[in-house]
Amino acid sequence: MSSTDKFYKSTYDNFEKLNKLNYTSWRAKVTGVLRSLRAYKIVTGEEQAPPNGGNSAAARAAIADYDARFAQAEATIRLSVNDDIAERLEGVEDPAEMWEILRKEFDSTASEARRMKLAIEFHGLRDYVPKKMKRSPPTAHASFDTESPFTGAKKKSR
Repeated sequence: MSSTDKFYKSTYDNFEKLNKLNYTSWRAKVTGVLRSLRAYKIVTGEEQAPPNGGNSAAARAAIADYDARFAQAEATIRLSVNDDIAERLEGVEDPAEMWEILRKEFDSTASEARRMKLAIEFHGLRDYVPKKMKRSPPTAHASFDTESPFTGAKKKSR
């Protein structure tokens, strides 16, 4: 995959495609695109297809409008995810179903993606080690002086 394949480009925004680590920011960006397309309520299930019972010009126009926005929502979601994630959406044509599949996999504290993100954040902080540690008797709690990796301020902990 080339570096240009990592980004989704639309009339409304350019952003990194969904990968295992960026669900929250991806969701916010795609939500904005879907809202601008007037398709977000289709994706959330708040808007259903209009009844197909009328043969009037207004009924046909409403159905055509819905179908166009439905197709835009499906394309926006499908084209804004990395290839390995797109495989999970294979055969799914309903954008609401696609959205739910991605939410279940990536927007859960128990999801693999969430665990991976936490592990990466943890390993980024693992080099932060207290500068001084004092040994205490076994019955007392250990205390140590630490320096915050964010502010540089010293803090006494017990």
